[in-house]
Formats: sequence, C-alpha cells, structure tokens
Amino acid sequence: MALVAQILGLPMVLALFVITFFLSFIPVVGAFVAGSLAVLLALVTNGWVAALIMLGGTVLVMWSESHFLQPLLLGRAVSLHPLAVLLALVMGAEVAGIVGALLVIPTLAFVVSFLRSLRGESTTPSDRHE
Repeated sequence: MALVAQILGLPMVLALFVITFFLSFIPVVGAFVAGSLAVLLALVTNGWVAALIMLGGTVLVMWSESHFLQPLLLGRAVSLHPLAVLLALVMGAEVAGIVGALLVIPTLAFVVSFLRSLRGESTTPSDRHE
C-alpha cells in the first residue's frame, strides 16, 4: 500500500507504511483499518480519483496477502500444506470470528504434530525435508 501511496504522491507515506505494518498483525480488522486510513488520506489530500486508485491498490494488496502469502508463509512455518492453512483460516473465522482466525493455525499445527508423533514420523521440519 505504501508503494501505491508513493506513486499517487500522498504525504506521510512513511507514517502510513509504519501504521500498515503494525496493524497487519491483527487479522482481518487490521488490514481493513490500515486500508481505510490510506483511502481517507488519499481522499483528503488528492481527491476522489486518487482515493479510488488507493482503494483498488488496497483491495489488491489485501486479496493477494490473504489468498497467496498467508497460506504459503504460515504453511511453511508450521509444516502444513497452504490449502490446509487457507481452509483452516476460513473455518476458524467462520466459527469464532477474529479469535478463531488467530487460534486456528496453532491449534491445527498442534493436532498435525500430535498425529505425526503418534505415527512415529519426525515432527521437526528440518528432519522431514532432508
């Protein structure tokens, strides 16, 4: 989002980047709040056309993060398939909202690790990939 803001010539791009970085640690709500701030900043400083462009950039960033980056990175971190991570995130968010989205990946990683240890498989990622 900072790149789109820089291209649009918005002021306080560094501050917007820092706010977006810290808010991105809050699932679902954080990205929405950061995107809203960026769109409002674009609307106030550069008008409605810049705000629409910023909205498009924000939606693109949020979509790519939730559909590509999050499943790949979380899947590697806990040694799960990205599709399993994506489905778990969707189910956790549907069942328990934001709290479910926060807790579902550690819970899934524990269950998978527990089942692997029952079957006698290695539970450390470095042992499995060698």
